[in-house]
Amino acid sequence: MKYKKFLSSFTLATALLAASAINQEVQANEKPVDGKEKAVAQSSSEKQITDAQKEVKKDQASVDEKASKEAEAKKDLAKADKKVAETKEAINIAKNADAIIEEESKVASEKSAEKTEADKALANAESTATAAKSSETAAKEASQSANEKRDAKAAEVKAKQAELDGMTDESLKNQISNAENEVKKADQSLQEQTKAASEVANKIADKQKELDNYKPTVLKKVLNPEEQGRKAPASEDGYDYNKQYRPKDASGNPLMENVAFQGVREVEVEATEEMKRFTKALADYNANPSKYKTRPVFKFVVDNRKLTEAFIEVANELRRANGVTQDLALDEAYIKHAEERSNEMATTGVLSHDTKFSHPDGEGVRVENIGMKDLIPGSDGGPNFVEVKNGQTIYNYDKIMSYKQFAYESLLAWYADFNNIKGIDYGHRRALLTPVGGKVGVAQGTIEGKNPNNIYYTYTSNAYSPETVEEYRSNFHAFKEDDPLHPTFYGKRMKFLPEHHFVYVEKTVIDKSADIKAELASLKKEKADKDAKKVAAENKKADLLASLDKLNKQANNLVSSREQVKKDLEQAKSDLATLTADAKAKADLVATKSQEATKASQNLKALQVKVAELATAIKNAEEKRDKAKALKGQASNLETTLKQAETDKANAQKVSDQAEAELKLAQTALAEAKAKLQALLDVLEAENMLKVAEKDGMIIGLPKNAPIQDPLPEFDLRKLADKPQGAEANKPGEKASTKALPNTGTNSGVDGQTTLFGVYGLLASIGLAGIVTRRRRQGE
Repeated sequence: MKYKKFLSSFTLATALLAASAINQEVQANEKPVDGKEKAVAQSSSEKQITDAQKEVKKDQASVDEKASKEAEAKKDLAKADKKVAETKEAINIAKNADAIIEEESKVASEKSAEKTEADKALANAESTATAAKSSETAAKEASQSANEKRDAKAAEVKAKQAELDGMTDESLKNQISNAENEVKKADQSLQEQTKAASEVANKIADKQKELDNYKPTVLKKVLNPEEQGRKAPASEDGYDYNKQYRPKDASGNPLMENVAFQGVREVEVEATEEMKRFTKALADYNANPSKYKTRPVFKFVVDNRKLTEAFIEVANELRRANGVTQDLALDEAYIKHAEERSNEMATTGVLSHDTKFSHPDGEGVRVENIGMKDLIPGSDGGPNFVEVKNGQTIYNYDKIMSYKQFAYESLLAWYADFNNIKGIDYGHRRALLTPVGGKVGVAQGTIEGKNPNNIYYTYTSNAYSPETVEEYRSNFHAFKEDDPLHPTFYGKRMKFLPEHHFVYVEKTVIDKSADIKAELASLKKEKADKDAKKVAAENKKADLLASLDKLNKQANNLVSSREQVKKDLEQAKSDLATLTADAKAKADLVATKSQEATKASQNLKALQVKVAELATAIKNAEEKRDKAKALKGQASNLETTLKQAETDKANAQKVSDQAEAELKLAQTALAEAKAKLQALLDVLEAENMLKVAEKDGMIIGLPKNAPIQDPLPEFDLRKLADKPQGAEANKPGEKASTKALPNTGTNSGVDGQTTLFGVYGLLASIGLAGIVTRRRRQGE
C-alpha cells in the first residue's frame, strides 16, 4: 500500500535526537573505532499510519452522519417554531374574529367599489389609447406621403431648371446630335434582340419536333424465343393444330374440316414478375434436375373479368371476319353465372350442360360453351393443378400462361370442335358466331372441386335481345353443317384467326424524353428572357424617338419653347412651396399625435397598475375575512393546539441541542485523529531524513545528505616561505578557502557539521525543520 507523503515540521523527539548528536565529538582523519553498529528501528510503522488513517476515515463518516442529523433536527425545530407562531396568530385572529371580519369586509367593499370605477376608467383609457395610436399611425402615413410628394416635386423643379438652362441654340444642337446617336444605338440593339429572339424561337420549334417524334428505346428479352419467327405452312394441313387434333376415321380419312387459319400472328405480351420467376426457376431446374425436389410451376391467378376482356377481343375479331356485325360486350352478371357453372362442374366432376342455376336473362336465350382441362402432376410431388390460397384461386401450369393465351386457346378449341363430346358436331362454333344478344361472360372455376387436377371453364351469352330476334334467327339458319367437311355460314366457308404464337417479353424502357422536355423548358425560359429584352429595346427606342422629336420641335421654335419651360418651372416651384408647407404641417401633426399617444399609453399603464393593486387588496381582504370566519369560535381548540405545538417545539429544541452536542464531540474526535495521523507522518518524515544507528550503547543520528569533507592541504614550509606575507587576494573564479590545518583533536569542518545538526534540531523543535527539508531537497 502507498501512502501520501507530507512535508511538515519535525517533532520534539527529532529535535532531542539531533541535540544528542551535538554532544558527540567526531574526529577528522582518525581511524574509525572498532565496534559493531546496529540500525535503530523506526518509530513510525506503516501499520500505525494505516490504523490512524482508518480512524480518521471512521471519524469523518461519524461527523458527516452527525452533521446530517443536526441539519435535520434544526429543520424540524424551525418547522415547530413556525407552527407555534402560526397557531398564536390564529388564536389572535380567533379572539378578534368579529372585528377582523367587519374591518376586512369593509375594506373589500370599499376597494371593490373603487375597482369598479377604475375598471371603467381603464376601459376608457384603452379606447383612448387605441384611438390615439391609430391617429398617430394615420398622421405618420400622411406625413410620409406629403414628404414623397414634396421630394418628387423638388426633383421636377431641378429637371425643369436643367431643361431651361440647356435651351440654347448650341445646347439644343448637341442634345439633338446625342439623341440621334442614342436612337441609332437603340435601333441596333433592337435588331440584335429581335435576331436573338428569333433564333431561340427556331430552336424551340426544332426541340418540340424532336420531342413529338421521340420514342423511348425498349430493350426486349424474350422468355420463350422458340415461339418467335414462325412461318405459315404451305397448306392448312401443315398447321400443328390441324395435324395433331383433326379427327380421322380408321382409314385415316378426315372427318371434319381443317381450321382455316389466316396465316401466322406473333402476339407480344409483356412478362409479369411471375413469368420472369418461372422462366429462371425452370432454367435452373433443367440445368440440374437432381438438385430440386419438384419441377417449378407457373402460378396463374384466376381473374375472370380479365379473362372475359381477353376473350371478347379475339371473339369479336372472329365474328367480324365471318360477317357478324354485332359485337359481344362484358356483363358482370354473365361472368358471375359462368363462374357458378364452372364451379358446379368442378364440384360434380362432370362436364355437362345440366345445371341448377338459372340463366341471367332466362333459359330461352341461353347460349353456353363449356370446357375442361386436366394436368396430371408429375411423380416428383408437384402441387395440384388447382389451389385455393389466401382468397385466390391459382392454376399451377407447367408452362407460362396468360389471359390472352387461355382465351385464344379456348376460342380455337370451341371453333374447331375437334373434341366435341357429341362427336362430329359444330355446335360450339355455332354458339360463337350466331348469338347477337350482345352480353357475354367467360369464367374459370375458382374452387379445387372433386378433382383438383381438372379445371372447368364456361362461355355464356344470350342468343338475342328483343331488338335482334330476327338477326339471330337468320344467323342460326345460315349456319350449315350438313357436310362436316364443308360447313358454311351464309354460304361461305368460315375463317378462323391467324395462328397465334404468344411471345413473352421482359421489357426495359430507356426514356430520355425528360431530358428533351428539360431542354425545351430551358429554351422557352431563354425565349421569354429574349422577348423581354426585345420589348425593352423597342420601348427604349420609342422613348428616344419621342425625346428627339421634342428636341426638334424646341429647336424649330426655341423662344416659345423657353417661355413654356420657364412657365412650367415657375408652376413647379409654386407647387413645391405648397407641398413643403403641407409636409411641415403634417410633420408637426405627427409630433402632436405622438405626444397624445404617449400620454394615453402612460395613463393606460397607470390604470392597469391601479386595477391590479386594487384586485390584490380585495383578494387579501377577502382572504383575511374568510380566515377570520373559519377561525371564529376556535380559540379554545387553538389553545390546545398551541400547547401541543410548544411541547413539540421544546422536544425539537432538545433533539437539536443533542444533535449539535454530538456533532461537536464527533468533530473533536476527528480533529484528534487527524492530529495523531499528522504526528505519525511527521515522525516518519524525520526518520526518512536521518540515518539512525546504535553503537556501543550510544544513539547516532546523521543526515542522509551529510556534508562532504574537503581534502586537507599538504603542509610544506618551503612553499609557505615563498608566499607573500599578509592577506592574499582570491584569484578570479576561486572561492575563499575554508580549509583548516590538520588537527588531531576536533576538526573544524566536522564541528561545523555538528553545529548544523544542533541548529537543525532546534529548528525542528520550533516547527521549522520542514522548511529546511524542503529547501535542501530542492537543492539536490
